[in-house]
Amino acid sequence: MGMLHLLGVGEVPKDQGKALQHFKASAEQNHPPAQVAIAKMYLDQNEIIIATRYFELAARQGHVEAFYYLAELNHKGIGRERSCGIAAAYYKIVAERVESMHSTLADANAAWKEGLFTEAMVGYMMAAEQGYEAGQANVAWLIDQSTCHSTYGVLISAQNQGRQVILQFLNKPRNHEADNMALIYWTRSARQANVDSLVKMGDWYLYGYGLPAPDPVKAAACYLAAAEGMSALAMWNLGWCHENGIGVEQDFHLAKRYYDMAALTNSEAQLPVQLALIKLRIRSFYNKITHGKVNSIGTDDYAVKIEDNPKWSFAQAFKDIWRKWTEGDLNDVGGQNPQQDVEDYLADGYIPPDPDYEEFDEDFVESLILIALCGAIALLLWWRNMRQVRFQREQRLANNEQNANAVDAAAPPAELEENRGLFPDPNDAENPEFARWIGGAPII
Repeated sequence: MGMLHLLGVGEVPKDQGKALQHFKASAEQNHPPAQVAIAKMYLDQNEIIIATRYFELAARQGHVEAFYYLAELNHKGIGRERSCGIAAAYYKIVAERVESMHSTLADANAAWKEGLFTEAMVGYMMAAEQGYEAGQANVAWLIDQSTCHSTYGVLISAQNQGRQVILQFLNKPRNHEADNMALIYWTRSARQANVDSLVKMGDWYLYGYGLPAPDPVKAAACYLAAAEGMSALAMWNLGWCHENGIGVEQDFHLAKRYYDMAALTNSEAQLPVQLALIKLRIRSFYNKITHGKVNSIGTDDYAVKIEDNPKWSFAQAFKDIWRKWTEGDLNDVGGQNPQQDVEDYLADGYIPPDPDYEEFDEDFVESLILIALCGAIALLLWWRNMRQVRFQREQRLANNEQNANAVDAAAPPAELEENRGLFPDPNDAENPEFARWIGGAPII
């Protein structure tokens, strides 16, 4: 109905207002074409911000036309700063989503299934030159399979023809030109965020395929970048590099850490990791008892234990309370219709955070709790010390008072002098005038 009112088809009158109402009713049910239609109507009215919101909503559901309009807006700098990088990313998505119209990937896949190696290679190379990451990775893989030492077809023929074929094949040298071409396509694919291609780049640099000489430093750098993309194989290779000091500093401790990470990332890596750890522990023990210069395995090994019921802690409790508060604030937004308000937030480009992956500094809270406990202990010790000092002072005063009383009790009582007033003491030897005074003689 919205399209009928928008175009005025048949007897339906052309009315953009009614068309917009129908489009909004459909967009509320997450219908991407309706969201794109609303965005284009707002774009015609020069409402760039509202149009961009609806284009982004449709793009989240994979609508190709929405990606195209977003690419155009970023490329021409309409309503925002011009960004060729973002525009190229959107254009690439559009091109790869319409590959069935002009790409040779489908024909190449069909040729490969039929066993037509040459036709598949040509199709993948054409797609690779068009910029398709899948085509670039497939070309490199086919070149690798044509020159590697473990192709499936050769193994089948070896089973039929005997051991001599295997020896002949293993002694066959690699083709330098083919390896160089494979490295080019591995590199192109890796630049489009293919982690497996990045690992293969590391292998090529490590063994020097297609290069004048091996480059272990670049190989380790490729493995490190792929490990950051959660590649278990890259983690295992990086652990091997640290164990043997190839491209990086030899460090048994870091080697064990990367081995553990590989085992945790992919369960299929458990067996090779355990075998590698046995050898690594033996080498680390020998290095330790012989006082070698290599860093041995320490006590703070990288280990992550997954527990169904994690232990309670102050930080976890505070994190749960914070999560409930934030969820409560989100549910209370808008009052009567919280769901509609959440959709409005989504239209504004706001994506609610996942509670399971909220960033929360647990170490900071635990540090505050430890500081508070240390302060409380210090306050108790100070109060106890002050009580002891006061008790000792009171004891000292009490002892001094008792000693003074004992001294006063032991001393003889002092004789009281007779108060004779104006008359001198007749027994005073220092007063010779007394006798003359008695006789009535004047006292000179």
